[in-house]
Amino acid sequence: TVVFDIETTGFSRDSQITQLSACVLSQEENTFSVYVLPTDPISEGASKATGLSVATVGGKRVLSLNGKPVKAVPEAQGLLQFADWLESHAPVVLAAHNCHSFDMRVLLNAMERHQLRSDLLSRVKGFCDSLPALKEALTDQSSYKLGYLFSSSFGKSFQEHNAEADVSALAKLIAHLRPKINLHKHSVDASSVWGCILFEKEASIRLATFAHIVGAKAMSTQMATKASNSGLTIEHLRLAATRPGGISALFQEPCSTGVRVTKSKRIIHSVSGYLEGLSD
Repeated sequence: TVVFDIETTGFSRDSQITQLSACVLSQEENTFSVYVLPTDPISEGASKATGLSVATVGGKRVLSLNGKPVKAVPEAQGLLQFADWLESHAPVVLAAHNCHSFDMRVLLNAMERHQLRSDLLSRVKGFCDSLPALKEALTDQSSYKLGYLFSSSFGKSFQEHNAEADVSALAKLIAHLRPKINLHKHSVDASSVWGCILFEKEASIRLATFAHIVGAKAMSTQMATKASNSGLTIEHLRLAATRPGGISALFQEPCSTGVRVTKSKRIIHSVSGYLEGLSD
């Protein structure tokens, strides 16, 4: 298992990386760390959390940590360096705190951005989230933020939101709690994760087609999201609306979770009325 952490330009899963660090769990001295010079601006919130900022000095963009310049490489180069480092440990499971919601998604999106996804997936067999694992191992905590858990366990703090320090802290915490902590239980297959990310991206594109009907309050965002997750776009609804009872039949198609969108007569009537109004 390799523990890793990422700092980014913002808090979205498509944010660019500003720092990437890792260590082998059983060999904490076997580490990797790189600062990345992003092409996107670093948001105020991210900069406040990490201390990282970008400024132009002598006509060149420079990454600084708390006002002091640090050596940084382009994102593609940093990711290649990480893939090369992983090669000697492959195949590995990458573990991070809040991994499933953020870190693995940012990493995979960044790799895809630079056509390096296959380089990563050939070395990484899975991703593990230490957050639910630690919640099971430490049931009496008032917070499950990494800094709080580390302080509670060791009686001291560390430099949070610095990827290198976060990795070291998480590795120490996991080692401290073994064999009580079960990382394997909270691991997912890397290739399957990418499939889910692709599905979410495609669903997001489909959801955008519902902007006007949601804006007109003929359909809620929740229902539009459910429809887009089922593979529908507004064009499918428009086509269905040309047939008698078409929206009702489409929305109530049987599926593994019950019906495709909803059985609600109110919602079906609202959507049908809106689409029929467009064709008048």
